[in-house]
Amino acid sequence: ATLKACRKSVMAAIRDEVLRQGVRTFRPQGLTNLAWAHASCGVKDPQLTQAITREAERRSLSSWRSQEVANLFWAVVVLDGRLSPALCDALNAWMEHSDFDRPQELSMTLWALAKSGRRPSAVFTAARDRILAASSSSQSCSPSDKSSPSNSPPATTSSSSRPSDLSTFSPQALANIAWAFATVDDASHVSVLRAIEEHVIGRSLRDFKPQEVSNLAWAMGKRGVGSRLSPLVAAEMRSRGQDAWAPQQVANIAWACGTRLKMQSSSPRITYMETGNMNSSRSSGSTVGDEKAGGGWNRWTTPEQHDRMLLAMCQTYALGMGLDRFNPQELSLLAWSAATVAFGAETMMFAVRQRLLSLDDLQPFSSAALSNIAWAFARTMQAQPEIARPAMQRIDVELARRGLHRMLSKELSTLVWAFAKVGLSSASTFQLAIDELRSADLEAYSAQSLAMVAWSLETSYNHDDKVLTRLVEEVERRGLQGFQNRELNALLLALSKGAVDGTIWHMVDAEAQRRAGNQHET
Repeated sequence: ATLKACRKSVMAAIRDEVLRQGVRTFRPQGLTNLAWAHASCGVKDPQLTQAITREAERRSLSSWRSQEVANLFWAVVVLDGRLSPALCDALNAWMEHSDFDRPQELSMTLWALAKSGRRPSAVFTAARDRILAASSSSQSCSPSDKSSPSNSPPATTSSSSRPSDLSTFSPQALANIAWAFATVDDASHVSVLRAIEEHVIGRSLRDFKPQEVSNLAWAMGKRGVGSRLSPLVAAEMRSRGQDAWAPQQVANIAWACGTRLKMQSSSPRITYMETGNMNSSRSSGSTVGDEKAGGGWNRWTTPEQHDRMLLAMCQTYALGMGLDRFNPQELSLLAWSAATVAFGAETMMFAVRQRLLSLDDLQPFSSAALSNIAWAFARTMQAQPEIARPAMQRIDVELARRGLHRMLSKELSTLVWAFAKVGLSSASTFQLAIDELRSADLEAYSAQSLAMVAWSLETSYNHDDKVLTRLVEEVERRGLQGFQNRELNALLLALSKGAVDGTIWHMVDAEAQRRAGNQHET
């Protein structure tokens, strides 16, 4: 496995002998080497993986070294995609009296936990405290030379070198740790991402591989931080050229910029003219405006503006590569990010339109991807809905074929809004969505989703009494304080067209007086 010379026949013979002998005779390093070798070779054997996992659970990781723990967790997730609760409990107990000797071991374990969907708070809290301590140490000393990270974790023991600051963390370790913490829904862990951001700004991204840059950008965007890294990411994209970046990497960086900008929606918009028409270059290996882009970075210095310029660079690269190279999920990320910030959206959505119309069918697209693309068309082309309709009709055909009964509340409300926005309320998808809403659990719908449904009913003149009645009941149950002004306006427009009793209007009157008393409300 270390030599990358795996032969399935050899691995099968080893597996048969291991199962014949049993795994209880193996020392911890032997167990983890066995799991690591199969994972590195891509040889998945559920019976062997289960035997190794159960033996590790039986021993409770007692007296295991940190490298053995890290290699085991990494390998089990690669082989099986899951971690058992018992194994995670054993890790919790192990961390009470032990610690990881090397940054790579910590990053491998956190990656494995996040990838499997297991995020024990005690483990992540301990890791957070350690990383923040290392960050404090790195601010008081100059960073040392970093070695290039390996493609896979080592299976053999190396000398212990417990890191004292973030300069000892490889690019791969930093990217994996950031990605793992971004998947944890705990606001206190954002401090880890900010510490990594601060460290990378002083370190640069020159020794990061494109995948590591992409993972780092995605993680930062997921939690709404990392805008100060955008100039560094753009510099690396520009210096390495378009051909160095895979479609997934470009799409993820674009998504990160769009997500941050959505969270910072009060930022001023930049037009193409202001950025030197950065979407004009389409040739292979082209960069965004070249000298003009460099001038742009000097002229626009706020974090929000940096994100917009990096997003424009991603759009240029994507169009230069050709959207036929992007899979359905990546295509939806590009469409969503462009439409979210209304930056380069028309150019991107025209290209997405052509791509959808060129496909035989849309079966490879997930419902979430189709929902996002439909939303992007409706938001971008609301002034010229007839341009979006051919692509929206293709989406309608596919969604009508598969049905909407498994859709999430956000996806369903988005589709209703999008089809109403482009004047396709007679489409099968719109009607199916209304049918779903008659029995859907509206408690799961956000205020924005309820407002989108209400607006769609009012705009399409589809005053479905049952849906409207259920909307009113849900609003009365939760109150109006969670609705933003424009959401409340959309809701009231729909309610005014139906036969609604006075209770809701008393609530509206009280809420209007409350907001009028707030001098910050417009």
